[in-house]
Amino acid sequence: MIIDNPDQFKAWLTTVLEPL
Repeated sequence: MIIDNPDQFKAWLTTVLEPL
């Protein structure tokens, strides 16, 4: 996965940690 946008990374991170 290539992150070129901090906001995109935050959205992705939120999605990944959602179940936790």
